[in-house]
Amino acid sequence: MSVYRHVVLSALLVSISSGLPAWGMAPASSAPLLLWEPLSGPIEPDYVTKAREPWIRSEQPIRFVPAVLSALRDQTNSLPERIVLRLPDRHDLDMAIISRSFGALGATIIRARATYDPDGEMTLTIKGETVSGIVRIGRQAWRIEHRSDGRHRVVEFDPEQLHPD
Repeated sequence: MSVYRHVVLSALLVSISSGLPAWGMAPASSAPLLLWEPLSGPIEPDYVTKAREPWIRSEQPIRFVPAVLSALRDQTNSLPERIVLRLPDRHDLDMAIISRSFGALGATIIRARATYDPDGEMTLTIKGETVSGIVRIGRQAWRIEHRSDGRHRVVEFDPEQLHPD
């Protein structure tokens, strides 16, 4: 075998073993991580709450995935590039993390934009195991709320029905 063929074959093998960058193919990026899992069934309406909060369209109890929540709030962990939100009555929403900042009293603030929808955005505030935030896609909006005993829910609300503070 000629020296030239040997060099070309060696370069090709190195290129294949390193994820094919010489062919213009980047290694596949990691799959987005699911941020929360819906818990069984919607929360039964509390008629007193419904009377006080007529802007609520739907709500879903959720449980945050501990490893993903830890990766978001802990500055020693690498920040995931993308996460998936499982919103009630909607397809999963793929979000690209655009920033993580650290606020007062140990809070972590995460901002993200929807990967496939230019009008989609999210802001989360995480303090320990407590999470709150807002997700918007165009005119639709969801609030992430901490309830009690470590429970959370996602509430779709009608922004036009909200009373100004």
